[in-house]
Amino acid sequence: VYNQYTLQTNDLDIPQFRKAMQERGVPTMIYYPMPLHKQKAYLSDISLPISESLSQSVVSLPIGTDMETAQVSHIIHSVLNYFKH
Repeated sequence: VYNQYTLQTNDLDIPQFRKAMQERGVPTMIYYPMPLHKQKAYLSDISLPISESLSQSVVSLPIGTDMETAQVSHIIHSVLNYFKH
């Protein structure tokens, strides 16, 4: 079962991307804005640089078995148009 489609890029201004997608009617989500080892319940002094980097460089798009082809096409075209400009 798929519940999120996550994009990773180090060159993406995530707030700007999310705003542009919102303007196009495409919801986005950041599921883990803080790595687990930095959250209160799991707080640790260990260094996990990959987790820390990913928490700053990923954004998720909607996905689901109930999505219609037109919805999927709209999301794809919105993302592609964003990166073309």
